[in-house]
Amino acid sequence: MLKIISSVLLLSVLLAFIPAAALADEPAKDAVISLVRDLQKHLAGLTDFRASFTQRLFAPHSATPREESGVLYVKMPGRMRWNYLDPERKEFICDGEKIWFYEPEEKAVTIYGAEIIGDSGTPLQMLFGQGDLLADFLVTADDSPVEALSPGGVMALVRPRVEDAAFVQAHLEITTNPVPRLVRLIVVDPLQNSTEYLFSDYRENSGLADEYFTFVPPPGTEVWEEQGAAESGSTPISN
Repeated sequence: MLKIISSVLLLSVLLAFIPAAALADEPAKDAVISLVRDLQKHLAGLTDFRASFTQRLFAPHSATPREESGVLYVKMPGRMRWNYLDPERKEFICDGEKIWFYEPEEKAVTIYGAEIIGDSGTPLQMLFGQGDLLADFLVTADDSPVEALSPGGVMALVRPRVEDAAFVQAHLEITTNPVPRLVRLIVVDPLQNSTEYLFSDYRENSGLADEYFTFVPPPGTEVWEEQGAAESGSTPISN
């Protein structure tokens, strides 16, 4: 009997030294995983969506982030169009097989294979109907100093499952009113550069045409096509 009492007392003492947050870790993790699952389910039920975005790049030795903004268009699965509008216009378009990066001021477009999106291996792929966040990455409640910006926003921390990944961690902010939506994503790369995406003004299932996810270079545009992994450099194509 004395041994049982001693064991209970010892357990009580040990629990007193465990922070309350640590005791709540598992329920918090379960809640975040459930929310991420709801978000993926909602995205899987969409045919297309558009959203306004702001993109900020924070470099370790720069006091001022580089900020750009525009409109993102997505058609499931894997088709997207990033129309950058400010501070300068540029377009990033993917039809699921090719990617066109068009810079009007430079009168140039570079063509890539769409596999570079998959090779990037970041949680951003989830928005385009690619991959499974819970299967591909480690997801848990975010106990870092990064706080939610939106009322009712919930933060999730995402880490890669493999070494030599394109990022070391990512912070997702998800809201649920009226439906689960990704409103903020921060991706930290191995060099400690951080790219933050803010998404707002979602419009879903508006019937975006397939033609919106292709690109025909305007006359006079210099076209460059990136070589595959087995080759190096770029090949100019006359237009």
